[in-house]
Amino acid sequence: LKGMDLDKAMKLFADKDATYQKMKTARIDEEQRIEQEADLMRTFRVSNFGIFNWDIWKRPNRRKCLANFDFGQETDKYINNISVFLVTGSQRSVVRYYKNDFDRFSFDPNDDNLLIAVLPGNKVAYFKAEDFKNIDLTMLGEQKTYTFKMKIEENAVASVDDLASIIERLS
Repeated sequence: LKGMDLDKAMKLFADKDATYQKMKTARIDEEQRIEQEADLMRTFRVSNFGIFNWDIWKRPNRRKCLANFDFGQETDKYINNISVFLVTGSQRSVVRYYKNDFDRFSFDPNDDNLLIAVLPGNKVAYFKAEDFKNIDLTMLGEQKTYTFKMKIEENAVASVDDLASIIERLS
């Protein structure tokens, strides 16, 4: 190729390469996030938490809602991949909610609850027990939507020990 044809071909290549590099970076970030989510599950198991599916919780005092989770603008594109973990203090149990389970979200307002989610970029989002205590329970219901405004942990999570210390600090 010569002249204008070469210039067009080089621009096309540069555009496609930029798209490829973005996709490659996103894939690597997602692989790291999935690995950290697996580390979080191992941390729960090592800490003797019980890992349960949401349908285990049929207690009458549980509050149900259609849950939305606000992780901030930078993570909105990953929302379909992010699982949210409800850690209940008194039962020492963990309930994992996948995106397709958000419409079945429930929690016991009498428990010390903590929500944790692993985000891309070695970050963790959380919703603490105090945040749960500030929820207006009259606004909840099976057909009502509640948006949990998750806070992002400032420090990046580099290890399982980091995850464990964050859980300990937030609980």
